[in-house]
Amino acid sequence: HAIVASGTLRAVAAAERGAGLGARIDRTRAAVRDRIDATYHARAAPLGRALVLGENDLDEGDDEAFRKSGLSHLLAVSGTHLSVSALALAAAVRAILLRVRAVATRVDPDRPASVVAFVAAVGYADFAGGSGSVLRAVCMLGALLFARAAGRRPDGPRAFAASLFLGALIDPMALLDLSFALSAAATAGLLFLAPRLVALARATPGGPLPGAVALVVRAIATTAAATIASPPSPPC
Repeated sequence: HAIVASGTLRAVAAAERGAGLGARIDRTRAAVRDRIDATYHARAAPLGRALVLGENDLDEGDDEAFRKSGLSHLLAVSGTHLSVSALALAAAVRAILLRVRAVATRVDPDRPASVVAFVAAVGYADFAGGSGSVLRAVCMLGALLFARAAGRRPDGPRAFAASLFLGALIDPMALLDLSFALSAAATAGLLFLAPRLVALARATPGGPLPGAVALVVRAIATTAAATIASPPSPPC
C-alpha cells in the first residue's frame, strides 16, 4: 500500500470538554478502556479493546499471527452482536409497553420499541468504534426497524440492499474495509444461500424431515451458508 504521508503525535491537549451525546459516548469508551487495561492481563488487554471497542493495537506478533491465519476479521466488533442486542431491546420495550394500557390502546407498541432500539443501536455502533461490519449492520437494522416503526412488513433483501447503499453513502471508504465486505458476504449467504441449503436437505425421498432433525438442519445450513459466503481471507 502506498503511503502518501505519515507522522507522529507528540502531545494531545483537550481544548474544551464536550457536552453532547457524542462526547458522553467518548468518555464512556475511555472509562471502559481504562477498566480493561486495569483488569486484563497485559497480553490480553489489546484483544479486549479490539473485541469491545473496535480498536486495533495488537502486539506485532499477535497481529501477524491473526493475519497469517486469515482470521483478522474475528477481532472486528460483530454486527451480529449489535443486531441481537438491539432486537432484544426492542422486544423488551415492546413487552413493557404492552402492559401499559394507556400506550397499548393508542399505538402499536412495535413502533416506539423500534425507534428506541434504533437509537440504542446507533449509540452502540459509535461506542464500538464504527467498524465496517458494525456500520453495515446498523444500516440494515435501521432499514428493518424503520419499516416496523412505519407499520410496514420488513423485507430482508431490501433491507440488505439499503444497508449497502447507506453504508457506502455514509462512509465511501467502507467499500474498501475488509470487515464491511465480509459482513456483507455473510449476510448475503444467510439471506440467499441458507434457504436453498435447507430446501435441498428437505428434498428427501421419505418426505418432510422430523421436527428435531429439521431444526438441526436449519442450524447447520445457517452456519454453512455464512461460512461458504465468507471464507477466511488469504494471508497478506
